[in-house]
Amino acid sequence: MRKYLFEDISKRGKLITISLLVAICFFIAIVFNVYMSIGTAYTQLFFIPVILSGLWFHRRAYAVAAFLGSTHIVLSIVMGGSLEFAPFLRTAVLMIAADMIGNIALRMDLLDSQMKTEREKAMLLNNSVQDIIGRIDKSGQIKFISPSVESILGYTPNEAMALTLYNIVHPDEQKATSKLFRQFLVDGISVSLEFRCLDKSKNYIWIEVLLNRADSDYSDGNFATFSCRDIDLRKKNEEIINNISLTDPLTGLKNRRFLDGVIEKEMARSTRYNLKMSIVIIDLDFFKHINDTYGHPAGDSVLIKVARVISETIRSSDIPARLGGEEFLILLPDTGLYGAFSVAEKIRKNIEATPHPEASFVTASFGVAERYENEPVNDLYKRADNALYLAKERGRNRVAVFEIIDEKPVAYISLNWRPSMACGEKEIDKQHMLLFELANSLINAAITKESKEDISEKFDKLLKHIVEHFEYEETAQREAGFPDWKEHTKIHDELVEKALSLKKSFDEDTIKVADLFTFMVDDVVYGHMMVEDIKFYPYLENNYTS
Repeated sequence: MRKYLFEDISKRGKLITISLLVAICFFIAIVFNVYMSIGTAYTQLFFIPVILSGLWFHRRAYAVAAFLGSTHIVLSIVMGGSLEFAPFLRTAVLMIAADMIGNIALRMDLLDSQMKTEREKAMLLNNSVQDIIGRIDKSGQIKFISPSVESILGYTPNEAMALTLYNIVHPDEQKATSKLFRQFLVDGISVSLEFRCLDKSKNYIWIEVLLNRADSDYSDGNFATFSCRDIDLRKKNEEIINNISLTDPLTGLKNRRFLDGVIEKEMARSTRYNLKMSIVIIDLDFFKHINDTYGHPAGDSVLIKVARVISETIRSSDIPARLGGEEFLILLPDTGLYGAFSVAEKIRKNIEATPHPEASFVTASFGVAERYENEPVNDLYKRADNALYLAKERGRNRVAVFEIIDEKPVAYISLNWRPSMACGEKEIDKQHMLLFELANSLINAAITKESKEDISEKFDKLLKHIVEHFEYEETAQREAGFPDWKEHTKIHDELVEKALSLKKSFDEDTIKVADLFTFMVDDVVYGHMMVEDIKFYPYLENNYTS
């Protein structure tokens, strides 16, 4: 602000005022000298126009001082009749006064002009820059902030200055932000902060703040300058990219890359707090058969449904991931072996109960293992994978756990009949259900290592039922008018021949339990019932009973 008087008077008004003052002083000087014979008092009046001309026009005060001084000299000579030193001295004083006042006024104007320019620059910067700039004190109190804060956070500058750094930082970032700010206060080195900031509408947006120590101390106690910008869009894009890189695009579950990172953290937490931790590996049964028979779109649909079943069955703290292909893994923090088994069995049942019209029905095998104390991740994976292998070997659609006792995996569950397998012809459905029952009885006898005589007896019952069932089914096909019944009969003959071969291997003690499961599941259930039998079901409609 200008510190001198009459700064708002126009240039023309200033000229008129100076002219009038010079004329008045000149007139008074003549009156004092001629009519009142006073030779010195009037000269004091000359300082008035000199001072004002110095304040208003700077160096033009010389001209005014010279005019008035010379007038004083001339009048002194006229009135005194001789040259005297005093008039010249007074004129010199006027000239010195004009110089001083003119220089002072000139400097004041230059300073004022510079301040005005700086204010205009600051105003232009504050109003045009998109980033927020300001000053902050050691307590985190905002002392100055640019108007751009309103476009980013919604606060007016006055509202923002009523806040502190800690009022607006998201609780999840407060600790880290506070630590970096305290470090900045100690060493004064510029620091960059990224945190979610509370805007006026009570939403959190990501901002980036750069703190620098102020060049000088301010009277209001400001300590640092800051600039901050809105990086919310960048963070959201980064999150999208990160999710893409860590998420399986088909199922929406996390992928192996994500799992590798999080499982190490969970294992460290398990070790630190002595907590249980288990994993479940899931592998869909006969998935290649689904792709080959129904096509890859049907296979993709199955994977999506299975992923949804897994997600809907587990807890929010559990972490499901797709390892690749038809294989999934679930990380179960704070969960022991039998708790993990319970979760796996629930998922198994839900997968089995989920309709898959595009691919008949779907089952899965499960391997479960609980982490030993300080066990490396690869060893845990291996034990769960061994349990999964056993579940596959024992006939699929079951859960196997790797128990600590004997360091061997143990398999559970058996083949299950599902209503979706029914054709509607009561006798055929009844025979199919009995087929499952006899197969399970034989397989369980083999697993529990019953006597060879008992196993052989159950094997014979199964073979007998298979032969009788096939004969009845062939008759039903011919009566229903199924055109491909002869080809179907050939398939029956091949299955019976394979069953007899298995019985012979059993008698020779060369059969494995896995061979029984493979025959029943791969050949009878999936290969025959779910692929071949469904071809003649439509021809049985006339035989359906309510």
